[in-house]
Amino acid sequence: MRQLLGDSGLLRVRPRCRALIAVPVALGALAGCGSGSAGEDASPQAAAVTQGPDASSPECTDLIGRLPGTVLSKNRVTGAGHPSNVAAWGAEDDPILLNCGVAPTGPTTDECIEVNDVSWVFRENAEGYTFLTYGRDPAVTVTVPVSVDRTQAPSALVELNDAVAPLEQTERRCYDLADTVPSASPS
Repeated sequence: MRQLLGDSGLLRVRPRCRALIAVPVALGALAGCGSGSAGEDASPQAAAVTQGPDASSPECTDLIGRLPGTVLSKNRVTGAGHPSNVAAWGAEDDPILLNCGVAPTGPTTDECIEVNDVSWVFRENAEGYTFLTYGRDPAVTVTVPVSVDRTQAPSALVELNDAVAPLEQTERRCYDLADTVPSASPS
């Protein structure tokens, strides 16, 4: 992930070892790992356009209203046939997509990055790059097509930060396996 983020200069990434895990703060031990709602083999566009359980929440409505007109120099597209909780930037056949109200991920060994105090789980496949908020309610995915250079994909998160950061922060945080995970038992 350092290679992905190395030259951006805009992202604050905590040092990580190769094995990463996103763990709820209250967990004293890892109960299990799983992947998020979007399967790792799924196309990011297909996963992003599916409405999640919190798609009609007032928080998603507010978030959609806060979104910028451009992301990675691509103009926002309206009326593209997407659900109301989905925003798109760029060409219809190759858009950057934001989907609010998706099912949050549980503990995972997928890479986790922090961009301006918002944690994101990162997944990559042949179609592009998917970023899923971790510890935000409701959860949000941002998908960036493979046509965008891998080193530039996380810059979309910087541009979307002002819209996503106001979402409620839960007790869940991303931790490196080498980090000390707080104990659930009282001292």
